[in-house]
Parts: sequence; C-alpha cells; structure tokens
Amino acid sequence: MTAFAGFLSEKAERYIELRRSLGYAFNKQAGTLRAFVRYVEQAELDAPATRAMALNFVLSFGGAANSRAIRHGVLRRFFEYLAVYDSRTEGLERRSFSRSRAIPPPRILSEAELASLIDACARISPGIPLRGRTMAMLIGLSASSGLRSGASEPRRASASRTSRPREAAVSPCASQSAWTCRASARNPGRRPSGSRGK
Repeated sequence: MTAFAGFLSEKAERYIELRRSLGYAFNKQAGTLRAFVRYVEQAELDAPATRAMALNFVLSFGGAANSRAIRHGVLRRFFEYLAVYDSRTEGLERRSFSRSRAIPPPRILSEAELASLIDACARISPGIPLRGRTMAMLIGLSASSGLRSGASEPRRASASRTSRPREAAVSPCASQSAWTCRASARNPGRRPSGSRGK
C-alpha cells in the first residue's frame, strides 16, 4: 500500500466513524469510500486527491446516472473533510453529474401488501410506539385518499369522468389503521389490541 493510500484509508475510516456518530447509518456511503481507497491503492496514485481521480473512479462503475451522481456526492463531501488534513485536496463540483428527476409510475399495493406495510410500522421504533402509529396513520390516509408518496394530487381512479363526485373508497386496512390510532390516543398507556371487537 502506498503512503497516500494508507493516508486515505485512515481518513476514510475516521470520516465513516464521524458520520455514524452523528446518527447516520452510512453503510452504502462507507462502501463507496472503501472502494475509492482500493481504487487509489490498485492504481498506485499519489497525493493529492484530485478531481480527475474522483471522476475516473466514479466513471469506472456501470449503472444509472443517479448512481454516479450519488457516488460523486459521497466523494465530494469526503474531499471537503479531507481538505482539512491536506490543503492540496481539490474541491469537487456539485453538479458534475446530473440526476434524473423522472417520477416512476405509481405501484398500487394490494390489500395484503398494504396490511403488511401497516403492520410493519409497529416495528419501526419499539422504544417510541407513537412513531410507528403515526407512520401507520399516514400510510392509511395515503392509501384511502389515493395519494402516493411525494405526490400532491390524488390518483385518478379511471380515465372516464362522471359529473357526479366520486366518493373516496376507504380500504379496510386504512380504516383499521385509523381505528387503532384513535384507540391509542384515547388510552396512551395501553397498547391497542388491533381488533374492533368490544
């Protein structure tokens, strides 16, 4: 291992540790940084860290434009950290790789998938049950109103239009989710059983 690769490896591990101490999972980003260190080691590159080095590394991977933009973003922030220890480190341009803003077509969940998703909300944060209940309520409301994540307009039920306003169809899962949240709000200390039975 060259001296520069050893320096990069040490700083990358410290940077990963720093980001994780701030509460980030930082798993994929850590993989990108470690792959960059391996790239520098295999190519036997010398200091300082340069734009060309970062661009060649990012372009050495296949994949979609978004993947390249994400890798470049990880390196850009790491280079900012690295510049504290080596002032010769070149800054990376924020917009070297454009990201696609295309919205993928919506995927309508089945009743079983929706029920499974709402049930999984209870496991999001066992220490803070209200977080899972809130998420279950949001998912139920989105499903019952026809909204999809990030959208501001309801999903159109069909291409044909009628003069009569369409009533919102509330799925059984969304209805159950609303009942569960209402019951937990009335009795915050007691976990609801999840059934409407008296």
